[in-house]
Amino acid sequence: MVKQKGNDMETKEGEQQKAPSADSQTSGFLRGKTLLYGQWVSIAGVLVSTVFIFPQAREWLLGTVARFHKLSPEFWRERLLLWAVALVGVSAVALFTTTPWFDAIAARKKLADRLLTGVGWGLVVLFLVRGIYFTSVDASVWLDEGFSLLTARLSWVEILETQALDVHPPLYFLLLKLFTLLFGESVFAVKLFSVVPMVLALSAGWLFLSKEFSKKSGILFASCFFVLLPTAHYSVEMRMYSWALFFVMMTAISAWFAVRTDKVSWWVSFSVFLAVTAYTHHYAAAVVAVGGGIFFIHTLVWDRGKIRKVVLCGVAALALYSPWIRVVTGAFSGASENFWIGNSAEGNPLNCLLFDFRGSNIVFTGFLLLNFFAALFAFATVKKRSAGDVFVSYGLLCFFAVYVVSVCVVIFVSPLLADRYLVPALGLIWLFVAAEHPALRNARYLVVLCVACLAAGFVSMGEILDVKREDGKKYIRFEKELSGAGDSAAVLVVFPTIMGDGSKGVGHCFSVISYVLPRKPFYLPPNVLAGRHGREWLKHLIPEVDYYDETLNLTRFSGKKALVFVPSKDRKAKEKIPKEWLPLTRFSHRGADDCDVYLAGDAAEVERVYKRIYVQTSPVN
Repeated sequence: MVKQKGNDMETKEGEQQKAPSADSQTSGFLRGKTLLYGQWVSIAGVLVSTVFIFPQAREWLLGTVARFHKLSPEFWRERLLLWAVALVGVSAVALFTTTPWFDAIAARKKLADRLLTGVGWGLVVLFLVRGIYFTSVDASVWLDEGFSLLTARLSWVEILETQALDVHPPLYFLLLKLFTLLFGESVFAVKLFSVVPMVLALSAGWLFLSKEFSKKSGILFASCFFVLLPTAHYSVEMRMYSWALFFVMMTAISAWFAVRTDKVSWWVSFSVFLAVTAYTHHYAAAVVAVGGGIFFIHTLVWDRGKIRKVVLCGVAALALYSPWIRVVTGAFSGASENFWIGNSAEGNPLNCLLFDFRGSNIVFTGFLLLNFFAALFAFATVKKRSAGDVFVSYGLLCFFAVYVVSVCVVIFVSPLLADRYLVPALGLIWLFVAAEHPALRNARYLVVLCVACLAAGFVSMGEILDVKREDGKKYIRFEKELSGAGDSAAVLVVFPTIMGDGSKGVGHCFSVISYVLPRKPFYLPPNVLAGRHGREWLKHLIPEVDYYDETLNLTRFSGKKALVFVPSKDRKAKEKIPKEWLPLTRFSHRGADDCDVYLAGDAAEVERVYKRIYVQTSPVN
């Protein structure tokens, strides 16, 4: 009996010890109310979103919105549908995270780990699907993309010779030529060639963070990567930026594993990616060069046992890149004299800084910047930094160091910085954000954060999709009308320059027609390109182009039709175009000036009009 009493007394004491205090009861009450309200808000969001399931309700809502906006109901139909998908996703996750199910799953570590793995790879697949969808919708080609496709048509030796006259390294164009030989040069195939490295970069970041940090970090990285405007845009751009981003990330990851494992394969990988990155884009080369310098200093101060290997890797990479060093110095001196950026908004230093943090609009840009500053604050306040913290901070330092040096070049030498040139460093920035974000300790907050990223990505996808679909329609119409002119038509660019005087519209049209109609004769005045080797480079790229001055002679095309290109915004030139030359179409793409295409009649008349326009508008005169 006494023993029983003792047990009863111990039990009561234990219950008293476990009894919650008034503060904890209040906290539990508030938490319960918060969960309750969260569930009701989530349910309301799902119910509102289901309006789009019923055609009559949807059409009424779209018609009501269209009354207060100039845009058509078709525009709002797709836009609001994407908003509805985003709202359903956020609401469903909010509902899920405010129920006991979430705690039950989080308590089972194996199940939670498998779920995180599935989500990570699901984001990679989702990004791939989005890229393929964009390539299927946007069939357009613009100035730089046209030159990429034209360069890929050259022989291997000619590519090297042509790029030695240009400002870009040759590796991307060599890879593009190999790809087009295997899969053809259709716009869809070549755009898909740019999707691949973005997917590889996303996969590499996800795997690296999952293995070396946490799967939560990997998922946050994938979510931010998905919502970024540059990753959406340059994953389908027929240029070298997506490949440069991938190579920069692999250089950093190789350096990490080289130090961690000390395996020869990782040291060799580090050297190779250093050289490969330098041969892809000059700003990517600057990023890895700064990173290599930081790597050397870090090893010299804290890990001297590996300093010899770091030096050998640098020497090997420099030896591989040495054949191109002379070309780079020549290109830099030529570009510093006369480069296309000038006073362009693309070269504004503030725009360049914000470009890697940009969403589709100011709200999403602010959301991404908030994530970045939260990660920066978390890193600054941590008391004891791990090797991983130091590593990702070095990646962030690479970006800012290259940016500061570039701004100094812009101020003191020449405007040689465009916003897209910093895209190769984008992966390093978001590796830092994902690894250092303070929300990773709170599972609920992390889920809501990632779902918000994805919702923003879906909404921004709608905004990007509108632009790409419109570009695709314009390009297809332009291509059909251009092809319908007949094989005997001559192509004449009326306004003189592609670059240097603001008439970018002609340049965009010229690169496109050169790609679409490779066997047509082209006529341009002599100052067609600004820069050190402008005419020589273009002659390499498009051998069939002829250059004329005021003594234009089209007699050999007497009686044949000629396509005449004039920028729409060049009113003085347009006033001198005969009204009977009816424009076939108006072509514009990604900020280029609109360009009207005129199907002219007799070649002699074309020559007379050309002289009348050119003599009065040429910068030479």
